[in-house]
Formats: sequence, C-alpha cells, structure tokens
Amino acid sequence: MLYIWQCSLLCTKIAFRLYRMEMQ
Repeated sequence: MLYIWQCSLLCTKIAFRLYRMEMQ
C-alpha cells in the first residue's frame, strides 16, 4: 500500500514539473 502512495507522489511531482515547463 505504501508503494502505491510513493508512486502516486512521484507521478504528481513529474506532472507538476511538466506543467511548469509548459507554462514558461
């Protein structure tokens, strides 16, 4: 269960990074 949480958190970080890159 904890593994899924970490994967979700990582995916969120990557998505946020991609989102900021598109904004610039």
